[in-house]
Amino acid sequence: MQIEIIENLNDIFELKPEWDALFEKASPGLFIHHSWVYQNYKHFQPGSRKLVVVYGDRRKLIGVFPFAIKNFNIKFLKYRVLAHGGSAVTDYSQFMVDPDVNRRLMIRRVLHKLIELQPSNWDFFKIDNLSDDDDTSNLFRNLMLQTLYAGDTATDITPIIVYNHEYQEAKKIANIQRLFRKIHNSCIVQHRVGTEISDQSMAEFCRLHRKSYPDSDFDTSNAQEFYKNLIEDSDFSDHVCLTSIELEGRMIAGHFGFQDRRVFYYYVPGYDKQFSEYGPGQYLLWNLINMANEKNVQEFDLLRGSERYKFNWTNKINTNYTVFGVSPHDRFHKKVLVNSWLLTKTLPYFRQRKKPAQLQHGLRPG
Repeated sequence: MQIEIIENLNDIFELKPEWDALFEKASPGLFIHHSWVYQNYKHFQPGSRKLVVVYGDRRKLIGVFPFAIKNFNIKFLKYRVLAHGGSAVTDYSQFMVDPDVNRRLMIRRVLHKLIELQPSNWDFFKIDNLSDDDDTSNLFRNLMLQTLYAGDTATDITPIIVYNHEYQEAKKIANIQRLFRKIHNSCIVQHRVGTEISDQSMAEFCRLHRKSYPDSDFDTSNAQEFYKNLIEDSDFSDHVCLTSIELEGRMIAGHFGFQDRRVFYYYVPGYDKQFSEYGPGQYLLWNLINMANEKNVQEFDLLRGSERYKFNWTNKINTNYTVFGVSPHDRFHKKVLVNSWLLTKTLPYFRQRKKPAQLQHGLRPG
């Protein structure tokens, strides 16, 4: 088992054939696809890339662990942290391991390699968005806690619809249809995949999204270039979809997201508040849930957030965790900072437990 660190973007690109072969064999989540991680590195992680790759016999690629070094402040002090390198614009930090090898042994060796690199490269380990529903991410989290001087904190929940369990409620659906009925006959639902998504339709969706979520980073030039490259990438474009409800040629609700063989990801919605009384956002979400079901995917992932509308549908809830720590051999003051940071993240949880209703507050699509 040979571990190598790749930092050059061209070298990461050249790894694509071996990466794709491992991806096909391992069938991991979509956000460890070569195109996704490469474009993340290209647009969001300039000059700080640490791609850890593991080779087996005959230089066969058997493991991929993307990381990046980022700036981080603790109590107004500036530090560098090792973060996941492919999760800048997604809700999951994923890794990829050949199913025929010892996953636990590989992750342990990767962590020991990272501990060797830490002193001259970064100050802390901070890996966000490790889902308890992803076996490799969950194992990585647990082994970090065993190997490092570290702790973890639950940061987000991710509501899921599992299609082999009941999620449809007649009363709920009837209410959605009742609200939308007044404009139903005048509307068209358009579903575009990959290269069917034109620059014009993306621009129209961005306009709509800005009105719904003015503080979002989705519309930044960096992010839009990232999504455009994914749409134009022949190996990834079939995973990208844009669905909209159009009234007299005008988009009044839309959703930009991703899909693979197993999961549909409810990624970025938007709706025109002028039509909110008709519930176009709810109607579109219902259409997406049904469409994904017809494609025989196993789950509809509503992604991070406890917005109330998500709980109208969900029948499963996963949790994302952040692990924060240092090498077990690191200085005492850094260990104190680890404990201090973890404490600041834990206290709000206990305060919120006194007000459980807070978890139900959130934006509701149209």
